[in-house]
Amino acid sequence: MPDAIIERIIDRTDGIPLFVEEMTRLLMESGFDAAASADKSPDTLQASLMARLDRLPAGAWELAQIASVIGREVSLPLLARTIGASDDDVLETTQSLFQSQLMQKGGFNSESNIIFRHALIRDAAYHSLLLSRRRDIHAKVAQVLEQQFSNVVETQPELIARHYAEAGNIELAIVYWRRAGERALALVANPEAVGRFHNALAQLGSLPASDERDRQELEILLTMGLPLIGATGYASDEVRDNYSKAYRLSEKLGESEGLFASARGLWNCIFDRAEMTRSLELAQELVHLAARDSRPDKIALAQRALGSTWMSLGEFDKCRRTFEACLEIAEGSPLSFALKEHGEAPQVVALQYNGWVECLLGRLDQGVALGRKAVEQARELDHPITLAYSLHILGIIYQTRRDYRLCHDLQAEVSELSKEHGFVFGRPAANQCSDVLCHTWRSPGPGSNSPPKAFETGVLPARYFMSRPGRLSSPTRR
Repeated sequence: MPDAIIERIIDRTDGIPLFVEEMTRLLMESGFDAAASADKSPDTLQASLMARLDRLPAGAWELAQIASVIGREVSLPLLARTIGASDDDVLETTQSLFQSQLMQKGGFNSESNIIFRHALIRDAAYHSLLLSRRRDIHAKVAQVLEQQFSNVVETQPELIARHYAEAGNIELAIVYWRRAGERALALVANPEAVGRFHNALAQLGSLPASDERDRQELEILLTMGLPLIGATGYASDEVRDNYSKAYRLSEKLGESEGLFASARGLWNCIFDRAEMTRSLELAQELVHLAARDSRPDKIALAQRALGSTWMSLGEFDKCRRTFEACLEIAEGSPLSFALKEHGEAPQVVALQYNGWVECLLGRLDQGVALGRKAVEQARELDHPITLAYSLHILGIIYQTRRDYRLCHDLQAEVSELSKEHGFVFGRPAANQCSDVLCHTWRSPGPGSNSPPKAFETGVLPARYFMSRPGRLSSPTRR
């Protein structure tokens, strides 16, 4: 290659590897002489890629455009059904794409797929489509997936949601984003669930204001509450804003079920933010709402909220009586009787908090027994966030009893559960008690039950209660 052309390539490509490769290939294929090559070589990577795409046979060019709508990696059967051709015919047409090295066989997910050699090649083909044509293809891909690929409907509803969203079919995009969020929630993939519910809300915001839109928004906000807690923590601004909006929508729509669920979610957040006056108001509102419905699950949940609030206010006698009332109401019911609808097992929470109270009152053995029973029930439930929190509370109980080795072991399990399911418990960024227990002190040596320095100096309890302001002085007042 002449030096003048090499210099021109270096000057125009600015050292971008793909641009260097594309321009060099284009020039070599074109057979330009030195002078012509210097004048006609593309000035941008986009122009270089488009020049190569423009040189494809018409059928291959259209195929590349349709494939780009599906994605960078393309299932051959999906591409064939979208076009309305056989797999063999599509494979024959793709030979031009393979020969030009725009696409290649084999992908990240399956050897039978085809893939654009670089994401920028796919982008160039995608953006060459008129918006109306692009939307039509997205709609066709979504319909083919929905009607002919049942496994995708079950396992990747977010893929169908994305295509319907790009096609401008807002209603069906919402349906599939919600399904995708619910599937992620079932898998305890909290960040993914939150993201997909947010996508559903974004689509919903495009619809005209109506009671039906508000009702759908309320349903999504309430469903998103639990994974949002898992992903950001009970006390996060995101959780507060989510349940505050759900509360307002419930009042506007006169939805009693939504009002109880949103008030309970908001109580959880305000309680963990240690805004105790408001926390008590919300707990008492929950008791009132539950009594009005006379449903045992709601009454138990309301009593659990009130008992926890009394505990943090240092009202231990009221706390114990309230938790005992919760356990009495739930007696004879399955452990999971409030779990599916409300995401919580009030019996487990009542046991673990009662155990903590017993320890604070000096009855350490009784406290440990209640805490262990709560953990046993949480394991029986097989509900990760309930197990993480019951282990967390039992760790605090062991800390109170100066069983530091057991405390450390429990909090290590909390940390593993948190990593696996995306909970903030045990993660350094979360500033939760489990984080402090697991990450701010060295574990004792083998066979040792001596307290780490953080325990001896009181730093650990201080940091924990400081992360929940207003609770530091409550136990000491009594």
